[in-house]
Amino acid sequence: SNSSQWKLPKAIGRLEKLEELYLGRRKELEGDIPDERLEYLNLSSAGFDGNIPHHLGNLSNLQYLDLASDESYLTTDNLQWVSKLSSLKYLRLSGNDLGNATDWLSSVNMLSSLQSLQLKDCSLKELPHSLSVNFTFLRFLDLSSNSINSTIPLWFYNFSKLKHIDLSSTHLKGTFPRTFFDNNQQLSFLDVSYNLLEGQILTKFSSLYKLHVLNLANNNFDGDIWSITHGPLESAQSDLKICDFSANNFSGHLPNHFGSFKDLEYLILSKNSMSGPIPVTLGELSSLRVLQLSNNKLTGNIPESIGRLSRLEMFCISNNSLEGVVGELHFANLTSLTTLAISSNKLILSFDPAWVPPFQLQYIDMSYFDVGPKFPLWLRTQRNISFLRMSNANISDEVPNWLPDILLNVRDLDLSNNMLKGPISRMDGNKMPLLESLWLSGNNLSGSIPNSLWAMENLLDLDLSNNQLSGRLPSLSPISRMDGNKMPQLAYLMLSNNSLSGSIPNSLCAMERLLYLDLSKNQLSGRLPLCLK
Repeated sequence: SNSSQWKLPKAIGRLEKLEELYLGRRKELEGDIPDERLEYLNLSSAGFDGNIPHHLGNLSNLQYLDLASDESYLTTDNLQWVSKLSSLKYLRLSGNDLGNATDWLSSVNMLSSLQSLQLKDCSLKELPHSLSVNFTFLRFLDLSSNSINSTIPLWFYNFSKLKHIDLSSTHLKGTFPRTFFDNNQQLSFLDVSYNLLEGQILTKFSSLYKLHVLNLANNNFDGDIWSITHGPLESAQSDLKICDFSANNFSGHLPNHFGSFKDLEYLILSKNSMSGPIPVTLGELSSLRVLQLSNNKLTGNIPESIGRLSRLEMFCISNNSLEGVVGELHFANLTSLTTLAISSNKLILSFDPAWVPPFQLQYIDMSYFDVGPKFPLWLRTQRNISFLRMSNANISDEVPNWLPDILLNVRDLDLSNNMLKGPISRMDGNKMPLLESLWLSGNNLSGSIPNSLWAMENLLDLDLSNNQLSGRLPSLSPISRMDGNKMPQLAYLMLSNNSLSGSIPNSLCAMERLLYLDLSKNQLSGRLPLCLK
């Protein structure tokens, strides 16, 4: 039965060899867990709602308790029942509402054998400072996605065996104590991202040798990035796999000693104030999959050694002051590359017209630097593009006939503020069925707007302003969809500063999602539709 309430049969207690019990997805569970000898209880996929039954505290032999929830919602006003589980080693209540359980820390603190505590997204509102907390055996701590809004309490100094700590998105503020790193030499996972923490945290690491994941993103940390290798890692082989320092205030030159990070897969240093050149030694990071250096103050050339990173999937260096020629050697072995973001630099692209890249890109951002005057011919080989931005790229070419053929999967296309010429009809909406945003303003495109651009099922943003378009505005017709005929979903329609003529079609009034409409500086005439008066 899938009724909302269901009693657990006492006969289950007589099943001496029972290893797994599947309860399906039920709303509430009534009755007692019949066997106090139970050591393992996992109800994380049962989908229960309502209050957590306090009689779970009678399971005195329980070592593993998992009540985590992704979709359903359990709640409790106190965790006193937890304090009775004296044998508990693993406690996971993530995704439930513990906002009113102000005793959560004092109750959990009674569990002297606890090794893993996971309270992610539990609506916790505070991290008490006054308690004498001593998690002697704790190795795994996850308090992420709560609104703790506190400084780090002194009892954090007592941790000595932690291997994994996740405090991301908890509104923590202040500085991180150096004693914490001195005491936890086995730490392999540290995530304090999306908080308000500050200070020169990199100088406080006495050892990073065991760390696999170090995420400091979106805080106010500062200091010289050089200190991460000219300190605890200067002469050591590092196990680091993920390093994210993005959106902080780190400065200084990128260190040359990255070659010791042989297992590094993610290096994310974007949105800081780092300067100087990109080190040639980055080409030695053979495991690297993501390299993000955007929004810094980097200068100099891109080293050709980057082209050796055969596992690199994402290369982002936008919004720096990099210069020099970028050619085929920079991409020679980038067979895994799917994201290329090199906009807003002083780079010059130089490729043989017959060059066939070793990659298939999904995301391309080459805006705000000199791509033109012609469309890059190597783009013809790309068949998986979902995001293409080449605005302000000094392209003075006609829209090539092959361009729509590579846009079958495109969702966002921005070619604005170039000097594109030729008929707008070459932008065939029938060949871009997934398109959501089309930005072609500030060009020299001409002719009448093709009906296919109006009839795209997923199009939300259309900007054709500041061109030389002529003819009448197409009358909008319902689009045939699987769920019936519906008007286009356009939310933003910008057609200003063209030579469009005729009347404004009344069918515009049927576009229920339209938020912004600009038809100014055209040659339109006739009466306004009632909905625009």
